[in-house]
Amino acid sequence: MTALHAGPRAEAVAEALGHGADRLVHVTLPEGADPADALVSALADMRPDVILTGMRGDGGEDAGLLPYVLARRLGASVVTGAVAIARGPDGTLVVEQALGRGVRRRLTLRLPAVVAVSPAAPPPSAYAHGARRRGVIDTIEGVAGDGITGTAGAPGPSPEERPYRKRPKVIARAGAAPRPPTG
Repeated sequence: MTALHAGPRAEAVAEALGHGADRLVHVTLPEGADPADALVSALADMRPDVILTGMRGDGGEDAGLLPYVLARRLGASVVTGAVAIARGPDGTLVVEQALGRGVRRRLTLRLPAVVAVSPAAPPPSAYAHGARRRGVIDTIEGVAGDGITGTAGAPGPSPEERPYRKRPKVIARAGAAPRPPTG
């Protein structure tokens, strides 16, 4: 298993080596840069069958869109909220997805696939300091981009701006049917 991280420092995720990853590929990016282009480029070179991500990053401006961006740009299937995964028949992946109120759903995906792991998934394997020390960290230079358009540094579409317009309030009435007259 190979871990992939795009950011200024590898130490932020080096602990993954102690939880079962054999190798960590660190794509160096400047502080505050969007990692999507660098991750897509590295993943296109690596060509993995399964890409595991979190539901959201640990940074301050994460929107939780990275799994969707990766899947779209790599032409892969995507599923979020995974609590268990297993190889399926004929080059597929079977994913158990956590839904609200403890409900689970089993999905079968074609590979390659991007799977966003739910916080409700079982915890990672116990940390092993020896495995962390034996793990290899490879550093490659990344290209910072906007993460949406697919070209590094190109401006994305700008949102439409309109003046504020006051809208009428909608009054919802429970049991709006008229009452029969009494008396």
